[in-house]
Amino acid sequence: MLECQVRCITGCLREMLEGGIASMECRQEVHDEYNQRVDAEDEKMVWRHPRVHSYYDNSRGRVITNAPWRLFDDWSMTRWPDLTDFILEEGQRAGGAE
Repeated sequence: MLECQVRCITGCLREMLEGGIASMECRQEVHDEYNQRVDAEDEKMVWRHPRVHSYYDNSRGRVITNAPWRLFDDWSMTRWPDLTDFILEEGQRAGGAE
């Protein structure tokens, strides 16, 4: 899973360098929808059973995990960044040309 996350981050960095992007910020609706999907999937997992208490629970009772999906599903979601998920700020292209 860590390799999937690193690949996605390096993909973002490549897009920034090659595309002249100064900054990328995840759109709020994308962030919120992702967290809703995580919570919905977590509800199906054993650690959401009312009698299960573990280090996955935060102080508000929300289960915190990297991802509740199979590794293949996580890999599919993070293969390459979808630039429409981000607010992009234009900057200089790699090599100094704009």
